Amino acid sequence: MAQHQGAAFTNETVVLDGNDYLNCTFTNCEIIFGGTAGVSLHGISFNDCRWTFTGPAGTTINFMTALYQAGVQDMIDQTFENIRRGSHRQAEAPAQG
Repeated sequence: MAQHQGAAFTNETVVLDGNDYLNCTFTNCEIIFGGTAGVSLHGISFNDCRWTFTGPAGTTINFMTALYQAGVQDMIDQTFENIRRGSHRQAEAPAQG
């Protein structure tokens, strides 16, 4: 895992997979996450960046989009609530509706 501390990335394409970022700033960058390796993000800021999800991460985004469009909005909304709480696990099944 490459470690970046206090770095400022500007007008760059940055692949997050497999890297550790501490107190870094990303400005006007293309941020790519493929979900092929872990990432550590602490004290970072993103300013006017574009995000691209490739590989397994892109597949997950596409699957969640398909679920949402198929009418499973409650589960997707609950997933984002869980992320806000700091957990990826659903405490209970969402109400049907």
